[in-house]
Amino acid sequence: YKAVPLLGSSAAGTPIQAIDPNEYQLLQTTKLKADFALSIKGHSMEPMITDGSIIFVHQTPHLENGEIGVFQINNTSFSTDEEVTCKIFKQLSPEHIQLLSVNPEYPAIDINP
Repeated sequence: YKAVPLLGSSAAGTPIQAIDPNEYQLLQTTKLKADFALSIKGHSMEPMITDGSIIFVHQTPHLENGEIGVFQINNTSFSTDEEVTCKIFKQLSPEHIQLLSVNPEYPAIDINP
């Protein structure tokens, strides 16, 4: 087992403020690559990840298409620097990324750097 900090929440829908690095609890997990944990708030990733679930996050600089990640979307009208959301990563071109929900009721988030 490994202890990882539960740092806060991630949206599964509209991004929310995520992490308070000053307040956290430690969780025991067998997921040895996990760097931290977040609780999920929202329904956009259902039925795969349900509202209230705990996800374990491994920090990495690169995702493959179709992988699930927790994204901080900076300086957009959609989000502020302190907000994160859990989505499926899809790179359409070097300049165009989509963040997708499992739940078809939630639209894709287009990111054009």
